[in-house]
Amino acid sequence: MAQLIPRQFAKILYQLTQGKTGKELDQALDTFQQYLQEQRATKKLPYILEEFKRYSKQQDGIIEMEVSAARSLSDKTLKEIEKAFDGKVEMTTRIDEGLVGGIIIKTQNRILDGSITTQLQTLKRELL
Repeated sequence: MAQLIPRQFAKILYQLTQGKTGKELDQALDTFQQYLQEQRATKKLPYILEEFKRYSKQQDGIIEMEVSAARSLSDKTLKEIEKAFDGKVEMTTRIDEGLVGGIIIKTQNRILDGSITTQLQTLKRELL
């Protein structure tokens, strides 16, 4: 049998625990722990939990993103970015002194590059 990756274990954990509380949740977690032991995957637990957090947010429609800019962005700008993603955003911001201007938004599966450097490179390619 093929070994499962942390993302697959995370999906199993999500399905086992979804909507459960109290004793039901404890029971589901015990079942999952036994399953990990049977699969000899207990060493993967930190990675599984990280994937579980990501998967749970994804299921709730929350987008994790990192916004990089040359300087600090105003609250108004950050709110506009959230609004563009329907407000279900968990955002971290980062100042990247290597950027001339503009912003770069990284989500789990996309990179939206609105940096001045990229725009200048695109313009250069088009002119040559």
